[in-house]
Amino acid sequence: MTTYRIEFGPAWPVPPITVDFTDHTAAARQVAEHAIPYLTPKLAELGRPEFADCFFHTDQALTAGQFMWLDLASGRGAKFCPARLTPIDEDAVETHVVADDSNNPEPTDRCGARHHQHPDTVCTEPAGHYRRDVDPHAGPLIIDGRECGGVAWDEPATEVVHGCPPEGSGLTPCCGRTPFELPLGDRISSEAPTTCPGAAAVSSAARP
Repeated sequence: MTTYRIEFGPAWPVPPITVDFTDHTAAARQVAEHAIPYLTPKLAELGRPEFADCFFHTDQALTAGQFMWLDLASGRGAKFCPARLTPIDEDAVETHVVADDSNNPEPTDRCGARHHQHPDTVCTEPAGHYRRDVDPHAGPLIIDGRECGGVAWDEPATEVVHGCPPEGSGLTPCCGRTPFELPLGDRISSEAPTTCPGAAAVSSAARP
């Protein structure tokens, strides 16, 4: 099955889209062309207009995705606007559309998890939804009692930080992978301490 319905996190004003992933590169480009006009004003509101120069990236199993912005020259990167991918039975597309138009009420039992850095920010996703790298927490970002746009976040306990590829190289120095090959929950940094387990393996191999 190659056709997927892509639904974006509730904190981001991007409507769903259905895309054929027979050609993965073309599909990612189609998603970006669809979403960037909606993301641009939101990113400007958040003070990050440069993030609009981004691309869409999915996990290998085509269950989740997100947008990525990379600046290899400065060693900076960002991941935002998480998305859920659901395979579509092409023979039942009409039935799927009818189900979407039903009058079923929105679920009232919400997750309620609090952001680890902004405790007034509460997840408004359905209860029991959370799966790391697949279905993050999301909700309005509340700082000092004021709503400052939206935010999606993973629980911080197992965050992995990779070293930024050095100039002239497309591979992370810790585990020798490209940014596209890294798990969705990981991040790249040129400043934060590297926690990638590959770093320990490289260090051990370098010892006499």
